[in-house]
Amino acid sequence: MGSSNKRHKCITYVFLLHKSTKYIIIYVGSIYNGGYMKNKLSLLYKILIVIVSGIGIYLNFKMASGLQVLFYFTIISNILCFEFYLIEVILELLGKIKRGRLFHILKGTVIMCITLTLAVYQFVLADKGIYDGHMLECNFVHLFTPLLVIFDYIIFSEKGHIEKDFPLTWSLSILIYGVVCELYIDFGGNFLGGSKYPYFFLDIEKYGISGVIGNLTFVYILFLLYGYLVYFIDKKLGKRKK
Repeated sequence: MGSSNKRHKCITYVFLLHKSTKYIIIYVGSIYNGGYMKNKLSLLYKILIVIVSGIGIYLNFKMASGLQVLFYFTIISNILCFEFYLIEVILELLGKIKRGRLFHILKGTVIMCITLTLAVYQFVLADKGIYDGHMLECNFVHLFTPLLVIFDYIIFSEKGHIEKDFPLTWSLSILIYGVVCELYIDFGGNFLGGSKYPYFFLDIEKYGISGVIGNLTFVYILFLLYGYLVYFIDKKLGKRKK
């Protein structure tokens, strides 16, 4: 009986291929979109994110070790990616993964933070010479990991689970970073090269308190607006799938 079914399927595939390759493409596409193959590819892709983000973190700590490295948003966002995807891979392998509200809030926070790392470096910091002579280390944390995470959402994430209040929740990461960073500075902490501030636009001596607040407000608003853009796109894609 089983052998007969296999022959029948084989004959069906050949017939469809002979009649129109479009049907075969649609059929294979439906298998990929909803089944076993996609889950396996998704898992392998997430393992790749863990490996790449881990390499990036290692290279940056090797380049500049010390507590001060931990207070750069770039490093924090990459560590968040490494930890989140490592835990997701482990839970997936154990069959204990639960993708509920908390999961999507945490994943969204990770994606938003690493996207901000990519955007700020490309549009604000790239020409500042921060990573002169260390472009490999730079590309791992500012380009490779962010793009892998963004495409993980685009290709593998199920759409339609982002809720209206998520962008506000995600934006708390910016506020928390600002407070922690300020406390670190107030207690005498410094950054690479003896700098008092992690990024030039946070330099109070140069821009004044009002200027720095303005810079941070601008970043926060962009972050929030981007979050709501992601929400509306995700919502639309989720409806289209249904």
